[in-house]
Amino acid sequence: MPGDPLAEVLRRLHPAPDRPDADLVRGYAAGRDAAAFEALVRRHGPTVFGVCRRVLRPGPDAEDAFQATFLVLARKAAAVRDPAAVGSWLYGVAHHVARRLRAANARRRAAEAAVVPPAPAPAAEWDDAAVVDDELARLPDRYRAPLLACGVEGRTIREAAAVLGWPAGTVATRLARGRALLARRLVRRGVVVPAALAALGPAAASAELIERAVRVGVPAGAVPASVLTLTNEVTRAMLLNKLKAVAAVLLAAGLGVAAVTTQPPAAAPAVQPPAPAKAGAPAPTRETVAGKKLIDRLLELKPQGGGQSLEDDTGAALRDLIKLGPAATPAVIAALDETTDPFLLRCLGYAARAIGDKRAVPALIRAFPKTCLPSASDYGNVSADPELFAFLQAHSHDKRCGTYYSFGRPITEFRSALKALTGTTHGELELNYASLSGSPRQRELQRE
Repeated sequence: MPGDPLAEVLRRLHPAPDRPDADLVRGYAAGRDAAAFEALVRRHGPTVFGVCRRVLRPGPDAEDAFQATFLVLARKAAAVRDPAAVGSWLYGVAHHVARRLRAANARRRAAEAAVVPPAPAPAAEWDDAAVVDDELARLPDRYRAPLLACGVEGRTIREAAAVLGWPAGTVATRLARGRALLARRLVRRGVVVPAALAALGPAAASAELIERAVRVGVPAGAVPASVLTLTNEVTRAMLLNKLKAVAAVLLAAGLGVAAVTTQPPAAAPAVQPPAPAKAGAPAPTRETVAGKKLIDRLLELKPQGGGQSLEDDTGAALRDLIKLGPAATPAVIAALDETTDPFLLRCLGYAARAIGDKRAVPALIRAFPKTCLPSASDYGNVSADPELFAFLQAHSHDKRCGTYYSFGRPITEFRSALKALTGTTHGELELNYASLSGSPRQRELQRE
């Protein structure tokens, strides 16, 4: 029966045979399997704790980084790209978490000392083990995973193959290539490879610390405030890095399309006189000017008193902006870059999604951090104008609303706009619970 003390003792004395990492990750992501999460903590905890201690030195900070790493896993298990290489993924997260906390500590010490430049880093920070951690964190998962399993955790190739769920030959090949790649990078940094690798052993975490990390995987588990704050910061940073990568891909694709579509016709008439040289930037189109005026109008009609609901006059301006189509995109992009107003950010996210022009994606990503600022709630709106209501309901992010149309918080509108324009999600749903506000309900959602 659940909670049976005897069953718990027997489980610990006679653990189930090792399941591949991929099975454990999928089991936890699909059904919040607490036993699967515990197995991941116990299997990879020593390696995670080792990198936290090397970056932060033994102490409470290393313990916070250790717990935060597994809280990130609890939140993002479904987003792990290669569940078989979750050990490598956890190593990368732990390294990122620890370095972020170390940088925050350095800024705090500098502020406390009223010194503009930060204090010099301890010499130990630049020892061989720290260099190896840096270079390991930069390796692709397919090479880092076998290096950690065999070179750091001390597994044989056959044991690593069982945990990773890869054929033994694949593990051996990737291990050899990973070692060669890591050795070349370390030699360039003046590190003696065998001695440096020997300093990377796992660190034994106390039973109490392991239990605390296991509890973060339980929906109702208590999470220390310091760990929760660190996790939220890291989650935001991971999301923004991913969104920047997506933006770079889309920009590259857009530039390629532009290069093709702007080529002159192959059979242009030779007798046509050359066009006169243009001085300065081209004049804005009529639609762009109209879009700018409508955006200004939205801000003028912003509800007073702290609410951010959409009234009919504001909804009509938003509808007219959307009806301009892609011609309004330059005005939307300019406003996304300029404004910090939560109400206008809602409207711009709504408009970008409804217009459907992918040119707005980089601006949405640049403006995404502003959506984490505190704002009013999501709204379900009604309208006295049936035609306006039908239009806004058809373009709202939630099509399930029958008697109202949805007008979400900035982060809600941006999430749905990015999904509509890129065809995928990037883990940004988690930012619903990582806002900069700190109400009791917000903290409860963050724990969940």
